[in-house]
Amino acid sequence: MYDEADDAARKGKGDANPSVLSPDTPGEDACADQVLETLYREEFARIESFLARSVGRDAASDLAQEVFVRACASPAFATAGNPVGFLRRIAMNLLIDHIRRRRARGALWEHRDNLDGRCEAEQEHALLGEDLDWVLTRALGQLPGRTRQIFRLNRFEQKSYREIREELGISLSAVDYHMMKAMARLRLAIEQEC
Repeated sequence: MYDEADDAARKGKGDANPSVLSPDTPGEDACADQVLETLYREEFARIESFLARSVGRDAASDLAQEVFVRACASPAFATAGNPVGFLRRIAMNLLIDHIRRRRARGALWEHRDNLDGRCEAEQEHALLGEDLDWVLTRALGQLPGRTRQIFRLNRFEQKSYREIREELGISLSAVDYHMMKAMARLRLAIEQEC
């Protein structure tokens, strides 16, 4: 918060930093600044640690800085009987506000696939996928019963041609024929619809 030049100015060595001590600054304000500087050095890490337990290290650092900014801007800080308690109260209030804002944002933005909305390309692919599912479902429904059964056994139940042959009691060439017939009809349906 303060650098060495500010420390020297406060101790009467060197030129005073006008932003810290101005000629018209009352003695109480200079005293409050010194108290705040000391508290910053002694309490910043504690306040940051306290905040980090609830909001994480990154947000905690920002909130801890805000604690001291608000304390510096508060006229009540100069007359506070317990400055550490005053800082902790500011920290608690900021934490509550931060959590409320985060919850409100969460209520407004419930959709969180990987913390990001879907991009146009993903949406287009999803729509094309839905269209393709519809076309394939309709085309499967139009296949002859035996061909549809063999296709489902192979593609959905992951059975080999030999397993299908044994299950249905048909020849391996019949399984191959029905699979080629199903694939040709599905390919045609896709080409016509898409």
